[in-house]
Amino acid sequence: ATMVDTAHLSSLDSFPYRHRVAEVMSYPLLIGPESLTLGETSRLLSDARVSALVVVDDDGHPTGMLTERDLVNAIAHRGKAALDLWVRDVMSRPVHTVSASAFVHVAIGRMARLSIRHLVVVDEDRKAVGMITGRALLQLRSRETTLLADGVATSQTAFDLYRVKLALPELARHLLDEEVGVLTVSALIAATLREMTARAGELAFQSMADDGWGKPLAPWCLLILGSAGRGETLLGGDQDHALVWKGGQEHAPWFLEFGKRISRLLADSGIPLCKGKVMAGEPDWCRPLDDWKHEIDRWVNLPEHQTLLNVDIFFDFSAVLGAHELARELKSFAVATAAASPLFLQLLAQEVQRAEPPLGVLGGILTDEGRVSVKQFGLLPFVNAARVMALRNRLKETGTAERLRELMRLGHVSETDGLEMLEYYEVFMKLLLDQQLCDLAQNGPASSKIDPARLRRAVQNRLKSGFRHLTVVKAMVAHSLSS
Repeated sequence: ATMVDTAHLSSLDSFPYRHRVAEVMSYPLLIGPESLTLGETSRLLSDARVSALVVVDDDGHPTGMLTERDLVNAIAHRGKAALDLWVRDVMSRPVHTVSASAFVHVAIGRMARLSIRHLVVVDEDRKAVGMITGRALLQLRSRETTLLADGVATSQTAFDLYRVKLALPELARHLLDEEVGVLTVSALIAATLREMTARAGELAFQSMADDGWGKPLAPWCLLILGSAGRGETLLGGDQDHALVWKGGQEHAPWFLEFGKRISRLLADSGIPLCKGKVMAGEPDWCRPLDDWKHEIDRWVNLPEHQTLLNVDIFFDFSAVLGAHELARELKSFAVATAAASPLFLQLLAQEVQRAEPPLGVLGGILTDEGRVSVKQFGLLPFVNAARVMALRNRLKETGTAERLRELMRLGHVSETDGLEMLEYYEVFMKLLLDQQLCDLAQNGPASSKIDPARLRRAVQNRLKSGFRHLTVVKAMVAHSLSS
């Protein structure tokens, strides 16, 4: 397992933590079947002027790789006869991959750990879409960038995962000091929590097989919900995850046990159990696909208070492990069902309209024991507003910033309103993350409340403006639902 040493973070290059693999990969990719000969492959490489062929199966999933070096070695050993060999007899396997949505530091760490020169980039369906080469990342190759890099993928125990999580606060502090935007930092934290949840799923899956449970006879997908699903997590959050599978209730015992093991692993790795029991080991959050659809239909058409709480968590889900197509089908159904119910959208909008800024008659910030909940009075109303406007317009984007940008792009929200809302959302996120880092530095828990007294006057005024902007956000939601 990778031991995370935060002592070197002061010299960390922030580029690999700012950018995702999709931004630096090379594409289009040269792909081909295993039935090619080396002679045919040699001509393809020459024509495309690339150094490697990615071998794929009929579904586009990478099964191996053939590089110029492999060709040279084959010809050196067999002469011209090597050109008649099949690719499948010479290619390197297994092929090592990285997700297009992963941050660059993951690719750097993986290549360093495996001592390889190429990484195939895959999409959420594990189809090959690009390539990362050691040459392309040469300027980013420093020992420091691998500290967090592949620690999740190499973890074999909950304690290994815990050591990765332990590095997040110091990494966040460093990136903020480097003036990396808070939305990028929160996306990095969320990506790490997604990877931890996926790895916990892999370890739990293996433990099920080891303990005689066998493997499920149905396709399944592990979902992460809430802020991690939106890709905008700060510090101190708990678990929010669910399971969906294709099939009937006869598979429920296996998946409930699977979910419980995931929860235990995550709890042991430092991510607390959800107090509201929104976890895949609970029957309400572990369902067949058709049962999930029925439940969503019930939430939308027979809404009650608990339904709205579930919506806050569920409608922001992302797939982290398993058959992602199940998650896409569920997302499409959920968005379409919600968008088709004006009553449901109005109830979601009422949650936004009920929010009031914590400001006194004279404009001062109202506190409780010296603190004010930026999460309750700032972040949540903005998140809820972006969600209801996105659902109203049948958008499948999950993150708050992504929803606002898409709403602006499509003309559903003016650029002025959208950018201003996004700006204040970032203000809330930055102030809360700063406070959480301060809390942790003093050996306290990361809170969702901030102490306004520790802020400079100008920052206090910015916070007040953000709270007052809730009036504009309410008007945006009302306009969205009436248009």
